[in-house]
Amino acid sequence: MPSARPAVDVVAPVAGDAALVRAVLARLRGLERRDGDTVTVVDNRGVGVEDPDVLVATAVRTSYHARNRGAARGTAPWLLFLDADVDPPADLLDRLFSPVPGEHVGVLAGAVRDSDPGPRGTAAERYAHLKSSMSQETTLARDRGRFAFAQTANAAVRRSAFVVVGGFREEVRSGGDADLCFRLAAAGWALERRPDAAVVHRNRTTVRAMLGQRFRHGTGAAWLAAEHPGALPARRWPGLLAWGVRRAGAGVRAGLRGDRDAALVGLLDGPAVWAFELGRRVPNRELPAAGRARRGGPSAPGGPGAAHRSDGPPDARDGDGPPLDPGPDGQ
Repeated sequence: MPSARPAVDVVAPVAGDAALVRAVLARLRGLERRDGDTVTVVDNRGVGVEDPDVLVATAVRTSYHARNRGAARGTAPWLLFLDADVDPPADLLDRLFSPVPGEHVGVLAGAVRDSDPGPRGTAAERYAHLKSSMSQETTLARDRGRFAFAQTANAAVRRSAFVVVGGFREEVRSGGDADLCFRLAAAGWALERRPDAAVVHRNRTTVRAMLGQRFRHGTGAAWLAAEHPGALPARRWPGLLAWGVRRAGAGVRAGLRGDRDAALVGLLDGPAVWAFELGRRVPNRELPAAGRARRGGPSAPGGPGAAHRSDGPPDARDGDGPPLDPGPDGQ
């Protein structure tokens, strides 16, 4: 581990009840910190938890508004964005900065591992674990080329780079992490992997919730494809339908053999991809509380240079995950 590393402001958006806000705060406070490190849980609903490390930010009902507000609260040279549904190890900060990144590096992609629910886990939990659905290896795959990106489930961003490109775009509900990485790359900043700095992701417990998550990721994929031509192109429905039927048949045969894991993957692959592709038909936008969308940026009301304040009525979502799906070509 590095004997010295830069200070880090850790930011995690939360859209849930007071118990969830307190649970996320406890996990962040479990991180080993050095001088200059801070933690901020950004309450995107306004549930009334009074704590110096909790910031209420509800003017725009997206996690990206919450992340921008949390980033604006600190001054450390690096920002670490974590999702509310991950468990970080105590030494995560030191692991992220080993080795110390060069001056050209703007993003550090820590690893994300899907929790193993064991044999008693629900179908949705088991499926996500088997597919490694939140793995950074999916979004950082070599075949993605210039469209590789780090998920905000576990990503550190150099503050100076974050401010220069304008932070997260706040008006979207999914895909903002990919968009930020694409803009950083276009500005000349490099992305480095940190596979030894891993967090554990807690997956959705029901199939309905899992499919809803995939649907939301699909809205982000369509938006990214429009904003960044060539990123996440849509698949053709006739082929997807036929592929899903074949996968379901394979799942039924696996079930008859008594192979529960293979049956789950076969039966859920089709619905997961279909939900993702259907999501492309829905606008990737969360209505802001004040009736107007905001865009992140040092000079924007919700950007990384904005003043620290509490605002607006509640309602939002927390972690966004990758706008990708476990499609016919892999996860």
